[in-house]
Amino acid sequence: MSKFGLRRTWCVAVVAVASLALVGGVAYAAIPDANGVIHACYDKQSGQTRIVDSTDGLPKGCVKTETGITWNEKGPKGDKGDKGDKGDPGPAGPAGPVGPEGPKGDKGDKGDPGSAGTSMGFGGSSGYVHVAGTATIISKTEPAGNYVLVAHIGTTNADQDNEAIGSCTIPGDDATVALREGHLEGTGEEVVLTAAVQHSGGPIELKCTESSGDFDVDSATLTGVKVDTLG
Repeated sequence: MSKFGLRRTWCVAVVAVASLALVGGVAYAAIPDANGVIHACYDKQSGQTRIVDSTDGLPKGCVKTETGITWNEKGPKGDKGDKGDKGDPGPAGPAGPVGPEGPKGDKGDKGDPGSAGTSMGFGGSSGYVHVAGTATIISKTEPAGNYVLVAHIGTTNADQDNEAIGSCTIPGDDATVALREGHLEGTGEEVVLTAAVQHSGGPIELKCTESSGDFDVDSATLTGVKVDTLG
């Protein structure tokens, strides 16, 4: 065979293969059709079934002894399955960022007035008292309740040649003072006593006691305030 004959035969073979590939591509693309339907031909005598090409959903290629049949490529949706067991809780996620500040809320209604308190006060004072042993400087009779007490006592040494020692007390507090010799009368030391007490009712007293020397009280005051509660 000449070279020209071989070349011609080779070209025909290439064209034939290309044609088969083109036909096969068209057939592949048409099964199933654009609607997802598969078309086939069923032989009523032999019972054989063969899938055929389809274009635009129209079956073709069935002979007289065959009946065209179709089915969907994708079946109907199945029933919902049984509910599975609840899974274990996952780990806590990281804290989210702080959100923006919300709008200011409406002003609330005004509250009802509170009940009146029971605070009350008293006061007492004294001038010079010569203390011999224990002396009651001020006494105030008050009802039971909670009281805040404050006492101021001016002390003095009446004997300039000897030291004088004494002490003063109110319910809940006391103090001792030593006055050296050489004090002039009226120029002693001041003692301040404070206390918060529960009083059972009766006298509230400021008392002073002379321990040695000539310990006296030059002047004194005792004040108290009755309150609802003690902190």
